[in-house]
Amino acid sequence: MMELRSVPPIHPRKAQTGEVPRRPRTCGQLAESGQAPPKRGRPGGQAVVEFAIVLPILLLMMAGLVNLGLLINAQITLTQAVWEGARAGATLDPSLSHADERIRCAVQEAVAPLLDPRQVGVEGDRAR
Repeated sequence: MMELRSVPPIHPRKAQTGEVPRRPRTCGQLAESGQAPPKRGRPGGQAVVEFAIVLPILLLMMAGLVNLGLLINAQITLTQAVWEGARAGATLDPSLSHADERIRCAVQEAVAPLLDPRQVGVEGDRAR
């Protein structure tokens, strides 16, 4: 009985020159022979497109993280300013006429790294 084998088509130029087409090697055969697989064109196009799609998303996330950090810094600074004002008020004699001014100065000094101290208002009632 006759055995049927599939023969790869002959390239028109190779058919004219009489070259016999070679069967393509598999990755396993290339690894055994120590040869590198053949390069096909420029494979970087897909990576560039994926990077162009992902880059705006990453930049927005980074900008959001920076804004979140600034917001948390402002909250911590204002909380510290309130603590300083409460501490200044607790250690002063309430009968002094300049007690409110000392509390206001303590709060403004604590807020100075974050804001202009003139923009900070301090309100409160005196304990009776």
